[in-house]
Amino acid sequence: MKWSGTRPLSPALATDAQIMSSLRVTTFDEQIYWQDLLDACTEYAENALDSSLLTRTITATYFEYHTTPLGFFGYDGYYPRLLLLPRGPVQSITSITDANGNVINFNWETYGNSDKLRMLSGYVAPLTVVYQAGYGDTADNVPSDIRMAIRTHVATLFEQRGSTDEKAILAVPHSLEAFYQLRRRSCYVA
Repeated sequence: MKWSGTRPLSPALATDAQIMSSLRVTTFDEQIYWQDLLDACTEYAENALDSSLLTRTITATYFEYHTTPLGFFGYDGYYPRLLLLPRGPVQSITSITDANGNVINFNWETYGNSDKLRMLSGYVAPLTVVYQAGYGDTADNVPSDIRMAIRTHVATLFEQRGSTDEKAILAVPHSLEAFYQLRRRSCYVA
């Protein structure tokens, strides 16, 4: 499976005032730097969460016909497995078509933090799924804890600009990695 998605054209997930507060700065001397950090930390969060934070169109292509032998909810000797949608949260499914251009019937199912599709009819691979993913079109639609984690990440990188230090730096409890693990989309299980 491979996927691609448009980059949201929406504004950043934090205002300059919010970033300045997180960084404890009072001037705009390093505005370009912290805006670059905000972009990088937002992308990091999306990858860590396997999610789209702001609305975007995703196209996922599945190259194999996933089946399981009859005896488990079968039709015509096989039943299609659940296909994991690579980015979420899913807002809507635009289209599902196979290699012959046939529109495929499906059920959209949500398990924990993941969205999956169950094909209700056979198809010829590759299968192309186009859908809308993300929390919404503005920063206010993104959960506040995710926005705060991104601002915390920006502040950490702003303060600690190098990859090494002469002092031992320890992660604080409830680190970014632990936070992102809680919200990460669950693994594919068929």
